[in-house]
Amino acid sequence: MGNEKIYFDLLQQLSKEDLEKIAAAKDLPAQSDGKVLVKSFARRYLVCYEGVTAFDAGPVSFQQKLAVVSYLLSDGTGEPSFEFVPFGHLGGFNIGRDQHAIKSIKQPIIEKFSDNYELFAKAALKIGGIQKESGTPGKYVWLFYVFPKLPIKLTFYESDEEFPADVQVLFDNKALDFMGLKCLGFLPGYFTSTLLGAASEF
Repeated sequence: MGNEKIYFDLLQQLSKEDLEKIAAAKDLPAQSDGKVLVKSFARRYLVCYEGVTAFDAGPVSFQQKLAVVSYLLSDGTGEPSFEFVPFGHLGGFNIGRDQHAIKSIKQPIIEKFSDNYELFAKAALKIGGIQKESGTPGKYVWLFYVFPKLPIKLTFYESDEEFPADVQVLFDNKALDFMGLKCLGFLPGYFTSTLLGAASEF
């Protein structure tokens, strides 16, 4: 219910803005019918003043709708820095946000994929993940795009004789420019639910 209320509040705010100008500022394609096309985790969404729908005509959760509208309303322009920091360091250190990230990202990912990197890789590719060179056996580095200018870096460490499997998830240090502090809290959960949802399809 919380996501729904925030979404409708933001949608009302969006109705007072010029979608065409927003699209131009963020280098987003505008459709002939006036809708704006936004890509998030490899899925395309259409946005108008009435709301958010999926380009593939599939169902869209309020979490997904909230993320898309929040992105459009943010003031961020320009390019990401590709300098990555822990979630709790966005906008200044906050131990509460660090604990939130552990519960909403690290724990669910480890529980799901700790002994099945192959499944993780399939899910990662499905949501547009890009694998990068790590140079270390058992260490896998991936980039994901929440939105075109908002990357997330995930490093997956397979278990060995000494250590259990582990993951490290870092956010571009300009993330607040593209999302906004008000909606920052749902970003970790949005990423995790998208990844786990993709894994459930295999």
